[in-house]
Amino acid sequence: MAFPTAAATIHDNWQVIGLKGTGSCDFSLHNHFVPTALTYQQNGLVEPQRGGPLYRLAIPAFLALEHIGFALGVARRALDELVTTATTKRGQYRKNALSERAVVHRFVGEYDLKLRAARALAFNLYEEIWQRLCNDQAITPNHQLQSRATATYTTDLACEIATKAFRYGGGGALFQPNILELLLRDSNAAAQHVMVTDVAYEMYGKAVMGLDNKP
Repeated sequence: MAFPTAAATIHDNWQVIGLKGTGSCDFSLHNHFVPTALTYQQNGLVEPQRGGPLYRLAIPAFLALEHIGFALGVARRALDELVTTATTKRGQYRKNALSERAVVHRFVGEYDLKLRAARALAFNLYEEIWQRLCNDQAITPNHQLQSRATATYTTDLACEIATKAFRYGGGGALFQPNILELLLRDSNAAAQHVMVTDVAYEMYGKAVMGLDNKP
């Protein structure tokens, strides 16, 4: 829904470990009427009045797209930072440089491929969705489930990569504002969002199995 900012009371309670810059504070309205024309149904069944194909995505696929972009960016930055750290720095008490350790080689190789695969999955899904929207075709319930499950998967992957990169980053990664500690906090904060919980996997799995997804 939309309303004048002056009508709301913003509560300064966004004191969190990650995503601090988003300013996602709670707000409240008291005795304020919001007309139907300024509201939006979350299921997206009502045709949008303006904005074009993008606003036919409906809430699940719209929010999922934002989560996917964030997660892919965090994961790629964490992996790239680990490579930079491994190839330019040597720990004080390490016999071998980080770039010489087989476990790091495997991690970088394996997760680079996983990240590329996740990116390809997301691009393929949203290209299919976008073509439908541009042809005035509605997004299907299965597309909604896939988009949310894909957002959950990329977020989980980002957490894995950021956590491992932080671990291999050594003691230096502990200190603010080291980028690895920031990526660790932000990825795990994003994973707490209701859009990217395990429920997304469960609902998509039921659809794949041909089961009813109604509550």
